[in-house]
Amino acid sequence: LILDVVALRDIKAGEELYLDYGAAWEEAWNKHVESWKPPVEKGYSYPGDLNSSFKKYSQAFRTIEEQKSHPNPSNLATACWTPNWKRDAGPMK
Repeated sequence: LILDVVALRDIKAGEELYLDYGAAWEEAWNKHVESWKPPVEKGYSYPGDLNSSFKKYSQAFRTIEEQKSHPNPSNLATACWTPNWKRDAGPMK
């Protein structure tokens, strides 16, 4: 998803921006929410349902060993983005 935002006036530091998608978008969204059903395919997991399963493991993100016996659902993925900042203690090992 790419979105260009063009300001029609100067924006002050810390000023909150508000984006109004309009009535047509809101109507379409409400219709989607009312009619959406999770996929019935085998192995599908709703992300919110995983919160309770995290209590069984050492942390919210399963370790490599935990994933061997209880892998993450195929429709979910975890990712970590770390900016390339200078590390005072040298490179991570």
